[in-house]
Amino acid sequence: MWDGRAKEWAQRFPSSSPSPRRTRMTYDKATQTIVLFGGDIEQYGCCDVFYGDTWTWDGVTWTQQFPGSSPAARTLNTLTYDTEIGKAVLFGGYSEPGVGLNDTWTWDGADWTEIQTTFAPSPRWAQAVAFYPKSKGLILSGGVVTGFTAVADTWFLLSSRR
Repeated sequence: MWDGRAKEWAQRFPSSSPSPRRTRMTYDKATQTIVLFGGDIEQYGCCDVFYGDTWTWDGVTWTQQFPGSSPAARTLNTLTYDTEIGKAVLFGGYSEPGVGLNDTWTWDGADWTEIQTTFAPSPRWAQAVAFYPKSKGLILSGGVVTGFTAVADTWFLLSSRR
């Protein structure tokens, strides 16, 4: 954990933790926890192992969540908290090397809900997303699309209370 005051990292030893993986996580202000979804671990000489599990960190330990619905296993997606709707938002990633996803999901602290959008960025992974308070929505920039081509486009997801 990072202590912004002392400017030091401190290792924690929680009683439970997700398995080692490459993944994304975000702070969920509504539940006051860190949310982690999915990820992968590279198996050299074989195939990647993809995860589709959800974990939360309360400052002391990790707790695996068992939602009724959930995004497919994936890695290199984005996971960002949207203060306007009070939920974490997950977008894209991939579950097969070189083949991107472009679905959008929200986490309400107990369950994942897929959001149907009229328009969406092309399937991609490794993009950047942040909440932009001035426009009350999420800004997505860049990423890698199917075929391993880097893109430099920008998308805006307007938040709305659901």
